[in-house]
Amino acid sequence: MQDKHLHIISFDVPYPPNYGGVIDVFYKIKTLYEKGIKIHLHCIEYPGRSRAEEELKRYCEEVHYYPRKTGLVSALSMKPYIVSSRRSETMLNRLLQDEHPILFEGLHSCFYLGNKKLKDRIKIYRESNIEHRYYFNLFKVCKNLTNRIYYLGASCKLRFYQNIFNKFTYIAHSKHNADRLFFVTPFTENFSSSGIRIFNCLRRSIIGAASRSEVT
Repeated sequence: MQDKHLHIISFDVPYPPNYGGVIDVFYKIKTLYEKGIKIHLHCIEYPGRSRAEEELKRYCEEVHYYPRKTGLVSALSMKPYIVSSRRSETMLNRLLQDEHPILFEGLHSCFYLGNKKLKDRIKIYRESNIEHRYYFNLFKVCKNLTNRIYYLGASCKLRFYQNIFNKFTYIAHSKHNADRLFFVTPFTENFSSSGIRIFNCLRRSIIGAASRSEVT
């Protein structure tokens, strides 16, 4: 049987799984590994968070790390700062070495989504937060004028950037009414009409596993 491969672009190093976003990423990686998927993980390094090569290599064929490009150039980009600061030509070149599907974890990871070199690839988007609402709420409660301007600008950029969603092949999501975790999958010929199938893993089992980890 032919191996099934998947690139995952993570907005942060997903280990240890000690906060909401990376809990979802890490246990998804673990579950996909258990389903026989060969994972090629691309991590954008967040300042203050160290690499976890030994643990992640247990579940991934390869793990790559890229420094986040913070600073003025990213801040002045027309793309949202959380997106523009997570760009890497090295990562793009690695994605182009094969034709495997690409899973973009969160809007943060989507700098190369609209890149013409990837136009024929299967691209899957996994939402984590509604980012423009998050920044707009920060704008509403913040008292500092400089920060308020930044948060409002970030919210507008993020809202506009969501127009890029039409570049995705599929979107992965969870049912709000609990129990089962749903994933979009390009790894089977038996798609439902929406391109979504159940990965027969209970959401509560993933949450239970997360609660047993060293969460700080």
